[in-house]
Amino acid sequence: MLTRETMRKLKLLAVGHEDDPMVKFCNDPRHWYLEAHRIVEGMGLIPARPIRIFDLGCGFGYFGYICREVHHEVVGLDVASPLILEGNRILDNTLFMCDLNALGLLPRIVREADLITMFGVNLRHQNGDYWGSKPYADLTLDVLDRLNPGGRFVIRPNYPLTWDLESWGWRIGNWATIEHTENTITVRPK
Repeated sequence: MLTRETMRKLKLLAVGHEDDPMVKFCNDPRHWYLEAHRIVEGMGLIPARPIRIFDLGCGFGYFGYICREVHHEVVGLDVASPLILEGNRILDNTLFMCDLNALGLLPRIVREADLITMFGVNLRHQNGDYWGSKPYADLTLDVLDRLNPGGRFVIRPNYPLTWDLESWGWRIGNWATIEHTENTITVRPK
């Protein structure tokens, strides 16, 4: 549970960073903690046997913080941002800074995970356009190589899913099953 002191430290991060889009995670840490807790429970991670989780685009790391509270091993990956770095430091999270790119190549630190998550991530090309289905498919294939048997990759972007999953069949269909709900895609290796 977030202590009052931890919430105070997170709120103080907002000072001087009012124009940074990540500041929303400082302004109301209790809200983001409760939202992450809801996601962790909804994924069946409380209670559960401890697993190894990689959280791509971890942001401040509220999801990882809660997963660690219930004894999972969590490593977050995100872009270098002063607010993200400091937020994860305050939450005592393990964080690696990286840049996910449209080639779908993850840093070699990501290996042998039971669960890889990517929640609320705005993945864009350098020209500012959002990724389409092919870069996500490439990233998914890269992720599948790193999942333990029985593992899963869960994607929930910040923008509407407009992917034509049927077009992935020739690339992913032989390797994995895909479950698609309104705002989440879960990919499991076969």
